[in-house]
Amino acid sequence: MDAENEPKVWYVSLSLSKDLTLLWIKQIKDILWYCCEFLEQLKPEILQDSRLITLYLTMLVTFTDTSTWKILRGKGENLQAAMNHICANIMGHLNQHGFYSVLQVLLTRGLARPRPCLSQGTLTAAFSLALHPVIAAQFSDNLIRPFLIHIMSVPTLVTHLRTATPEHLTVLESHDMLRKFIMFLRDRDQCRDICESLEGCHTMCLMGNLLQLGSLSPRVLEEETNGFVSLLTHMLCYCQKYVSQKKSNLTHWHPVLVWFSQSVDYGLNESMSLITKQLQFLWGNVLPVKSLLKRAFQKSASVQNILRPVGGKRVDSAEVQQVCNICVLYQTSLTTLTQIRLQILTENAKGETMELFQSVHGWLMVLYERDCRRRFAPEDHWLRKDLKPSVLFQELDKDRKRAQLILQYIPHVIPHKNMPEALVLLLLLRLRLLHAGDCQQPTQCGIQKCITDFVSLTLHLNSAIDGFDSEFCKALLCLRRLNPINFKNLPVATWYTILLC
Repeated sequence: MDAENEPKVWYVSLSLSKDLTLLWIKQIKDILWYCCEFLEQLKPEILQDSRLITLYLTMLVTFTDTSTWKILRGKGENLQAAMNHICANIMGHLNQHGFYSVLQVLLTRGLARPRPCLSQGTLTAAFSLALHPVIAAQFSDNLIRPFLIHIMSVPTLVTHLRTATPEHLTVLESHDMLRKFIMFLRDRDQCRDICESLEGCHTMCLMGNLLQLGSLSPRVLEEETNGFVSLLTHMLCYCQKYVSQKKSNLTHWHPVLVWFSQSVDYGLNESMSLITKQLQFLWGNVLPVKSLLKRAFQKSASVQNILRPVGGKRVDSAEVQQVCNICVLYQTSLTTLTQIRLQILTENAKGETMELFQSVHGWLMVLYERDCRRRFAPEDHWLRKDLKPSVLFQELDKDRKRAQLILQYIPHVIPHKNMPEALVLLLLLRLRLLHAGDCQQPTQCGIQKCITDFVSLTLHLNSAIDGFDSEFCKALLCLRRLNPINFKNLPVATWYTILLC
């Protein structure tokens, strides 16, 4: 092929002979498949093997793409269409025998490790070979499916492409591949077929590559948000089927999914840190999914309007459905990606001060207050069965912040019969803290702060105190009516009597 001006010695010249064309095609198919079989056995981290990998990939690229054939230049241009057809036939033969599986093994061995061992040229050749049949077939579903299963599921493939060969990402964008992936996977049956072919761990790898690809194409995601959210939810639900709550003889430790009922490849563990970074695009600022959720919760009035039967948005409206689907996506993420749950919830923010917490907490309180007025939730729906009152009281007695935050933000998760005791414990704790210094008696200022904090804590418990003991409610309301300005006029003994009655 490289001999200058010597067409007679070029191997491709044999295909131009009518007597030898069919034999040449059969021979080149056999030779290229032998190359594939060797590629499947070689290890790219070994120097000698890496040289052989380069040789075999060069053979595959040369005889499946006519762009480098010198025999087609000049007078041979009229043979271009026929030779392209022969190359397509050769590539179809390789695909039928498992060509994409070979490329998957090669890419996984070279990329699923802390430091990739595939050179830029090798990665370029392998990805070009994978993408060429899909483009040649005009993005047929029959080729998009194996491309997703075998190529896009390679751990952190998009990350390495962006680092080593960003021009291939440009090719993907120019052919609008992300949109085609979304259109293919938004169909529930096709998405389930892909997930079942990949199993849980590699489904997560595919999801990570799609998320990073989406972060590079925000315009496409703006237009295909519903389909993108739907396919991500389906994939997470599939992974969730294999997540176990406890360790057992049938489970394996997974760095993201915790206890997993399927075995985890060593290569996946090696590249899990990069996979986690890809998954972070799900709740990052780049994707439009987060901005849509943020816009929906920006004004408290909009939350109220969503829940109003008259005025505001109908439940079946497109806007409300979109917000609900995004909420389902994040809820599924929290229950599936359990090991990185805190990253999803907090990002770089501090717990109760973050915007998302404040927004969702406001919506939760709207739902709870409506349920108190006219019940629509099942009995004991708001209670947390895993929250034992005895443990809560111990936490309060030890001045643990999380116990105080429960009383401050979600007191409805505590049974009514235990709420008075919890509040009294909190008051006694704060009085006890006033004695922590050298003073034998609490100061007027300290008592004033204690009462002010308690009143502010209970201001939003109007619905939660329904059913309390009448004497406790009466004392609580009396405390609320007290004017903080007059605190200094009351003697300390009076405050003790009020607080400890």
